[in-house]
Amino acid sequence: MSSIQAIVVDPQAAGRLAIREVERPTSTPSEALVRVYAISLNLGDVYKVSMGTDGDRLGWDLAGIVEQAAADGPGTL
Repeated sequence: MSSIQAIVVDPQAAGRLAIREVERPTSTPSEALVRVYAISLNLGDVYKVSMGTDGDRLGWDLAGIVEQAAADGPGTL
């Protein structure tokens, strides 16, 4: 899979939010790769919507499954 769906800032969309196909993220050796099933947008995300640029991805709070543990650690987030 080379792309995923993400909630992104889109200045042309109503509410400045859109769901788009984006490039699949890659992880660094200290990061785990997580398949996300749910996110929530919190106050920080809402602020970023108003200040963000086209394509910024949103959603820090998430629920998912670790698909690839961190190469240099136990895979904890």
